[in-house]
Amino acid sequence: MGTTGIRSLATDIPVAGIVAGRPALAAPGTTFHGRDVTRGTDLAITFADAATSEADTAARAASEAFFAVQTTESTLRPEALVRELADALEGRRPELVEIAGIETGLSAERLNSELSRTTGQLRLLGAEAAGRSGVAAESDPRGAEGFAPALALGHVPVGPVAVFGASNFPFAFGVLGGDTAAALAAGCPVVAKGHPAHPETSQLLAAIATRVLADAGWPAGWFSLLHGRETAIGLALVEAAGISAVAFTGSTRGGLALVAAAAARPVPIPVFAELGGINALYLLPAAAAEAAFANDAKAEATSGTSAFVTGLAQSITGGSGQFCTKPGLLVIVDDEAGRQIVSELSRALSGVASPPLLTPDILTGLRAGVDRLRGLPWVEVILGGPSDDTAAADRVPSFLATVTSGVLREDPSITDELFGPAVVVVYCESVDDLIEVAQVIPGGLTATIHAAPAEAGSASALLRRLRLRAGRVLFGGFPTGVRVGRATTHGGPFPATSSPATTSVGVRAIDRFLRPVTYQDLPDDLRERALSWN
Repeated sequence: MGTTGIRSLATDIPVAGIVAGRPALAAPGTTFHGRDVTRGTDLAITFADAATSEADTAARAASEAFFAVQTTESTLRPEALVRELADALEGRRPELVEIAGIETGLSAERLNSELSRTTGQLRLLGAEAAGRSGVAAESDPRGAEGFAPALALGHVPVGPVAVFGASNFPFAFGVLGGDTAAALAAGCPVVAKGHPAHPETSQLLAAIATRVLADAGWPAGWFSLLHGRETAIGLALVEAAGISAVAFTGSTRGGLALVAAAAARPVPIPVFAELGGINALYLLPAAAAEAAFANDAKAEATSGTSAFVTGLAQSITGGSGQFCTKPGLLVIVDDEAGRQIVSELSRALSGVASPPLLTPDILTGLRAGVDRLRGLPWVEVILGGPSDDTAAADRVPSFLATVTSGVLREDPSITDELFGPAVVVVYCESVDDLIEVAQVIPGGLTATIHAAPAEAGSASALLRRLRLRAGRVLFGGFPTGVRVGRATTHGGPFPATSSPATTSVGVRAIDRFLRPVTYQDLPDDLRERALSWN
């Protein structure tokens, strides 16, 4: 199905997804359309929420497929599947980038880069799969005393995984993004819930996956897609008896609703939810002075903006501030250099009008957040951000406000995430105050330290605190951007995630969907069979 094929879907029959290779049944009266974000107009294809019964149907098909593959010897291999998916996505690159660009307003350059990251992650996880999925991690020989059992440790897939696609990364965290890649590489079927911000993109990705699975001989239930704007279909999917785990990227409220639903099941299941966070950046005073007053060769001479402020402004506004690792809090000592940095940051941000946000709901949430801060008398607003008159298709002005560390201690809600081009500066009385206030800032996906060489002692004291508060601690640089590699962690303490011991990016993402099994005193031939993936 090429671009012409996806666009020529019958508009009088709502598209609700793909369940085990067939069109999903639609819930009556739930139709919607994808949006051309830049133009603010509806696209042609009519979509609909999948009927809630389809969640059970897709989960049952996935469970039956999983049982069939796991209980019979087969030539099917997860590592081959994810590599084939990567190849298929590369073969459809132009139409994928075209459709995603229309639905998200993101540039072709950004989307091509994201698609490359997605195919690269599929291949990386495929390379890791053979060494993780069902293969022994260690083997204990029989004890010399003669009574210790011989133990071998293997891993088995947990079973069907429900994956919720995110709004801000249609490829990397979409229906064939990192969570799906990790589940498939672990040997688990997937039932994906597409994000309504880009239904055409999700439908095309699902059609590609369905074809790859069929051509490779996998059971049809190994992958399904359900569309829907309402919460009912998502909750039905989490509650479906055949689902064994959930992966989610999105809002804290949405993720916690899924966590509660999963815990309330007759058989509770884990939810691996990336929820967001404030991603605080700490600028120590000597580093601030260097950035504010040094004759930096990288400074923009015409504007007087330091390289630090230029980089920070780009990190705050990149992707219209809709990266989960966007720095939303700048913690700085209240001195001449600190004030100069904030003045420069105000000038830099005032010159940026970010592209429209991905969905009207994101704009509504950002407006509500900045309105709340504007209404607090102890918050000084420097740049006002979006107003009630800002429309969904408008470019979005940045928001910048300042508070003191004392105010932050009194009102922790100031650290609530503002998803969009927005940042709050926290003025601290001293370096000690800056280090101590880190203890009251919530957990995050990232935390960043900028320090001069002479501030090694303070940087070390801050690092000891931040490693307890974040999944990734950076020194210098800016947190937007996540390298997909062997040492990658994309997670962190709540509210960053619901499961802080795990990661949704990198090779350890597979481990969320594997369960350890110890085999005791098995004969050699049985042990070899037990330690194969199926």
